[in-house]
Amino acid sequence: MIIGLPLSLIPGMGRVYYGHYRDGFNSFRYTTSTALGSYVLLKTGFNLLSIMAGGVSTLFWVSDFYGVYRLSTLYDQSNLGRDRGTVGMKEAPTS
Repeated sequence: MIIGLPLSLIPGMGRVYYGHYRDGFNSFRYTTSTALGSYVLLKTGFNLLSIMAGGVSTLFWVSDFYGVYRLSTLYDQSNLGRDRGTVGMKEAPTS
């Protein structure tokens, strides 16, 4: 959960951190494009459309944050009882 805050500053980075590269790229693309569209609409005087695009961008960002939170809880649950330093490494054979 501690890693979630820094990763949430850039949309999609949390998904990339957990190995979901395509989802991370799509999250970044949709969130930033609607945020940029909202900014451009605001600067050109379309205030209502800017608010709507900003709302959609916020919805994308919040859903991305929640998705990464779910990924982190699933990842942590699947690694319960394991040493965090050896996650993903082959275990030594027991004799």
